[in-house]
Amino acid sequence: MNVLSRYIIKQFLINFVILFAVMMLLFMLVDFILDVDEFFVAGQRWSQHYAVMEQVEQTGAGYDTLERLARDEASATRVMQELGVDRAEAQRIAEALQPGAWAVAWETVYRVFDYYGPLILMIYVFFSGLLVTAAMGFTYAGLSRTRELTAMVSSGISLYRVATPVLVVGALLNAVTLPIQEFLIPQLAHQLSRGKSELKDVRRRSVGIQFVSDGERDLLNAEQFFFDPERSRLEGVVIQRRDDLMMTDQRISAPQAEWDQDQGGWRLINGYVVRPSASDPGVSSLTLAEAEPYEFFETELTPTVLQARRATSYPYLLPMSQLRPMQTNPAVGPKNQQRITKIVWGRFSLLVLNVLVLVIGLPFFLSRSPTNLLVQGVKAAGVCIGAWAGGIVMLQGGADWLPPVAAAWLPVVIYLPISAWLLQTIKT
Repeated sequence: MNVLSRYIIKQFLINFVILFAVMMLLFMLVDFILDVDEFFVAGQRWSQHYAVMEQVEQTGAGYDTLERLARDEASATRVMQELGVDRAEAQRIAEALQPGAWAVAWETVYRVFDYYGPLILMIYVFFSGLLVTAAMGFTYAGLSRTRELTAMVSSGISLYRVATPVLVVGALLNAVTLPIQEFLIPQLAHQLSRGKSELKDVRRRSVGIQFVSDGERDLLNAEQFFFDPERSRLEGVVIQRRDDLMMTDQRISAPQAEWDQDQGGWRLINGYVVRPSASDPGVSSLTLAEAEPYEFFETELTPTVLQARRATSYPYLLPMSQLRPMQTNPAVGPKNQQRITKIVWGRFSLLVLNVLVLVIGLPFFLSRSPTNLLVQGVKAAGVCIGAWAGGIVMLQGGADWLPPVAAAWLPVVIYLPISAWLLQTIKT
């Protein structure tokens, strides 16, 4: 790598870092202002939660009781009545249950960074194409403004030679999105899939599962579904197994169930199955007297599948090692299987699309003679943003009449000849 390449790459990377930092700060500031109350409430809830937990350890009282007293800002008299302690101890507990201003402020700041930190990775993956193209524009506009670009051309250096360092480094910056999506984002999927209103939840998030089919005959119901990367659990489980006529012939129930990855199913805790009696096969005749122990339910309804069916954006947060098995999982459903196939191939096509958008923007700034940089910048912004947005729309929406793989590569097929033609218009 010679001096010229190092100089251009240095200017390009400086502009990229500045643009990335400004974009992140601007996004966080605007989004924070719109929902500032959510963060303050979350900070108050979590600081109060830690205060309650500390008193649970010190006093041995129940968490629910202390939490209720803390929420109601109970006086020492009420604490004394609820916990049966003397007035001095009750006064101390009442004061300890209310966190100080510094504790609330610290928790609020922590919740802000806890929410926006993982989002930075998602924003980079989504906007890397525009950021790289904008950094390219600022780099060549600076070289043109200082007449360095004109001096390069005058010395016999081809404009293609000037563009090569930016194209190579720009492609690498866009390629970074693949390992981010494969290794970093999946580790933060449970954080990225939450909304601001969920920041206030001091206990683990849960959702209800109703009549979820495994792609064949079984229906899964659960009052609560707790999902996290380390442990997945169902509570209030009811599984309906159906016969060839799609009539319920077994009803499996369990207070709790935990996912067993090795055996590929839910391990039921105190589970039992009820079958219709021979005299009356109707489901209404099932009684607990006929119950039999039932310990394990083998199914394709993995925690990842349940989470993906609950939140449509969740598959975008998963690595390809988890997406590929879902492409052939009958519990996912044919429509979602096609969407997941498109997501897998869309990650590669988005990388190529971002590089093509960079190529499309090059002719607006690489010129042998001085040009009006403001006019060229406005033209480049309109064309590149339009091309990038159009490609994203095609990737997200796509054409239903095309196979998922073809739909994922449709933007590349459209923009490849356009970028090749524009690249030929550069007069070197």
